[in-house]
Amino acid sequence: MKRLSALTALLIASAAMLSSCGTHEPPHIEITETDIPGESDLPQITDAQLPDATIMDQPQETAVPVAPAYSPAEPASPEQYPSGFVANENVFVNVTTVQKDSGTAAFYMPSLRSDSEDAETVNSEINELTDSLTADPNCIGADFIYFRNTDLIFSFLITAHMADGSCSYRCYTFDTTEGTRLTNEEIMELTGTDEDNFYTYAVDAVIGFISSEYGSNEIFTSEGLNTESALGQAVAESDAVAEAYSRTFSYDTLNTSMKIFPNSDGTLCYITDIVSAEDGTTYQHAITSTGKEIASAPSSLMAGDECLADINFDNMCEYLKLTGDGSVSIYSTIGDTLTEIAIVNSDQLSYATAYMYEQSGYVGARVLRAELVNDASGLSYEMIVVSADYEIVYDTVISWSDTNGDGQIAEADTFTRDGEITGYAEWFDLTGIA
Repeated sequence: MKRLSALTALLIASAAMLSSCGTHEPPHIEITETDIPGESDLPQITDAQLPDATIMDQPQETAVPVAPAYSPAEPASPEQYPSGFVANENVFVNVTTVQKDSGTAAFYMPSLRSDSEDAETVNSEINELTDSLTADPNCIGADFIYFRNTDLIFSFLITAHMADGSCSYRCYTFDTTEGTRLTNEEIMELTGTDEDNFYTYAVDAVIGFISSEYGSNEIFTSEGLNTESALGQAVAESDAVAEAYSRTFSYDTLNTSMKIFPNSDGTLCYITDIVSAEDGTTYQHAITSTGKEIASAPSSLMAGDECLADINFDNMCEYLKLTGDGSVSIYSTIGDTLTEIAIVNSDQLSYATAYMYEQSGYVGARVLRAELVNDASGLSYEMIVVSADYEIVYDTVISWSDTNGDGQIAEADTFTRDGEITGYAEWFDLTGIA
């Protein structure tokens, strides 16, 4: 009871302080922290209960498919990484590798291709950041996402990946006309953000992130934090969580001086510390105005207009560019230029583990999985296996028609492989199918 009274006093005091600054108060809420995925967790496999391949009847429509000639790529050695390459007309990428306990840590850091005074300052700051990250034993690598805001203005978000799965961020927005870095005031003007209501917008973004990240729309109510939610209970029971929650929604955290940048749609994005209900600390997140997290360890590989991703699982990144028609061009980063190695007709890309049927059972292969446009009754994916030397050794389209719409694979469902009917026991793509 004493704990609840102290919390009530804290919230009343916070409300009084905020009343002089605006009517939108920090929601009285608590959040439960989920495990933040690390790089080793990226390929996720849904447990979809494989049928017993040895006892099922063999399908008659087609021959039993043969699994692709696939073997995991050997991790790239430091000598195989480029020292840098030209990403586009505005950015050169410096690549630094460091040997750490976890293996080779690679840092893909952007550098502005401009000789202006602001560009020199930005590049100097990024060089200092690189030195700091490479010296940090807990940092296992860094990369960035590039956003084309207008024909003349672009932003990039640098992400440093930590061994515990958390991330830290740095952002820049640059105007090529004047060769200048945009200030927060200019970014808000560019995105049409009302400075007087900035705190309200930022709070709404954080609420959206907490609600989606922790899988509940019932954490917040119109009156604030739902005390019955896991977050609400954690705030009530832990001084550390209550204090971290207070920091998350304080004006010291959410204000017009915080780290912000525009995304490809020209909407405002935020970099902010958000409470963990599990340990009473805060973790940094980059989120959109609706609370969607921006690619810390994304299920979607394609983020922004250009980004880095390891498509063949050799621990060395390739460079991905979104094209005007929604396709993605994939480039190797050999030497100081980009070499196109594939075009994928989808921007919904993810890592996956797919299972091909053989007489001995199911054989798993790590693949690049592209979600294709399909009708309401089915799901279609292109499965691509890429060798270490960028040879595409397997490329096929699998479509699944969920006949009763229950989201579960059943013998009554139908499948096609490259447009040809295939049997239930011949193929399973488990990723994304519950």
